[in-house]
Amino acid sequence: MSQLSITPQPFVLAGHPPPGSTLLWQWQYAASGIAASGTLTSSSTLDTTGHFLISGITGSRNGDPVVALAPPGQAIPGNEGFPVDDLIGPHGTLTGNGFGYETASGNFANPFFADFLHPHTFREVVSEPAFSEVSIQFQAHVVPGVTLATAAPAAPVDALRLVVIDAPRSGFLALDGTTVQYVPSDKEPRDPLTFSFELRDQTGSTTPVVSVIAAGDGPHTLTGAASGYTDISLGKGDNTIALSGSNNAVTLGSGVDTVHGGTDDTISLAGNTSLAIYGKDEMVFIGKGNVRIDDQSIGLTVSIGPTVQHAVISRFAVDRDVIDLTGGVGGFTDTTSVLSALQSDGHGGTRLSFGNGGVLDFAGVSPEQLHAANFRFG
Repeated sequence: MSQLSITPQPFVLAGHPPPGSTLLWQWQYAASGIAASGTLTSSSTLDTTGHFLISGITGSRNGDPVVALAPPGQAIPGNEGFPVDDLIGPHGTLTGNGFGYETASGNFANPFFADFLHPHTFREVVSEPAFSEVSIQFQAHVVPGVTLATAAPAAPVDALRLVVIDAPRSGFLALDGTTVQYVPSDKEPRDPLTFSFELRDQTGSTTPVVSVIAAGDGPHTLTGAASGYTDISLGKGDNTIALSGSNNAVTLGSGVDTVHGGTDDTISLAGNTSLAIYGKDEMVFIGKGNVRIDDQSIGLTVSIGPTVQHAVISRFAVDRDVIDLTGGVGGFTDTTSVLSALQSDGHGGTRLSFGNGGVLDFAGVSPEQLHAANFRFG
């Protein structure tokens, strides 16, 4: 049986969302005899087609709770040949494939944008229990505030309750579907802003406590909660962070930073950053900027976004470390194309160019040492 769980998300209090973070959307559509609405969670980084990838959904259709998002690349049952792509544009637009979902009663629905019709319109296909297709009025917009954590209920229809343990001294917390949002005050704090919360379901089960630390420009020396699940967001500056437990999330601006990680932590780099990383099975997201990573961890995964400029990784362990090329960065879609593009840097290392000036350097690792298991694709 599944258990109620929660995942802290990278965040910033002001400016663009950091790489690896999620966006929360409110969606709704209607037609004669149809009323559907809820929330979507998506990536915060546009892919090469200019869309965000939807990763979660809540809501209902005509009072029937939504229980699952249809996987991208698959059609909803009864609509074979028309796979969904689960993409949404910056202004809440859908593609000609749209997204799909299942409801508690066993219905399947697929809203999409029919640009092949004149005039263009949004449409909905419902394939179970009987096939129908009608025009709808669809709207979606990003919810104000920042996403701190996303939850997975033990059962899709379980109602969750936000329990604030230590309230923030400014701004407020809210639960929208399965997503915890923080709406900050207008002023970004320099001194750390700290608060904590958990989620509780109808049976009384609770998630681990999520402890949040948010501050502006540093330097800062911070220690996470002993139990893990600490979510830290900092501005520019030279910071030292000590984490314990697992499932922590850290967002860093430009600076020289050291993170002594726990296990299965997420580190998001939102500027020109030099990072020394320790820990086990850590994930580092690289957005726009020039980045140097000194890998002193065990089992590092580095996610390279499509806006990468120049990233250098030293101590890359070819027997266990992984580069995740997300969002179609560099046009690479398989390991064969990546391995054939690796070039010597002339100093015993390897360069991988992504075009438009984006480069990844493996310091001290030759092209021959890298292999297929060192790369994956989102």
